[in-house]
Amino acid sequence: MKTQQLKDALDEVQREAAAGGELDERTRELLESLRDGITRLLTTPAAERAPEDTEGLVELVKGGIDQFEGEHPRLTTVMGRLADALTAMGI
Repeated sequence: MKTQQLKDALDEVQREAAAGGELDERTRELLESLRDGITRLLTTPAAERAPEDTEGLVELVKGGIDQFEGEHPRLTTVMGRLADALTAMGI
């Protein structure tokens, strides 16, 4: 269930990003990094995950929330859900 919550949150981030119109390069790069990091997280068994990988992912989410707060309030809300999903997984 926790994995599905993370997948759903990532899908929602991507939908909001697509609906948000033209995104700047920094925003696109952050969203791509999130997608790649979460994909690795979901495909790597927990015992094989490096702590710095999950810490980096958490930092990306926090940075995304800070970055989107002023320009993309809906995306900020969705990023919060993504952070909640990572927390539910113990990350």
